[in-house]
Amino acid sequence: MDCLVLTVRRVREGRSPFSAGRDHIHHFMQDAGFGPTQAALTLAGFSFGTGLVAGQLMRMDVPNMLILAAFLVLCVGWYALSTSRAKTLRFFAVLRALPGFGPLPERAHTARGRSEVPLPTAPGSARLASARGPVARRSPRAEPDGSAASGAAVGDADAADGKEAARARLRNSA
Repeated sequence: MDCLVLTVRRVREGRSPFSAGRDHIHHFMQDAGFGPTQAALTLAGFSFGTGLVAGQLMRMDVPNMLILAAFLVLCVGWYALSTSRAKTLRFFAVLRALPGFGPLPERAHTARGRSEVPLPTAPGSARLASARGPVARRSPRAEPDGSAASGAAVGDADAADGKEAARARLRNSA
């Protein structure tokens, strides 16, 4: 459903349907506070539920054209909801605040600097997420002489170590 809606939207906008973007449903969910696993499990549950309903409708001899029409209604609904990024993020933030998804993190996932999105901290209350991007974790890192470096960013250290390892592999393979 998501791919079909994205293809139609991108073609209508004059873009290639294969162009990259953060307009997939799982990106919206993560930007609204879902973790990657929560987003995947929620989407799997939705797929399982809609498949189960479709299977039961087929067992009850509901005409296939009506089942297809129901699918198209879901697609049109998703297209309408996902036309506005802020509206989509609000929808998923409310969904994320439902009791079945567990407690919200103290600092909700931000929209990666794209906009301020109201993310409820508990049912009935709301706060605005920071428009700043994710904060780099700081961790002491051991220097070659055994001393600790002063608060190097973990992501920066990992990237530098990865680049150095790739250069070493290239030197060794030549």
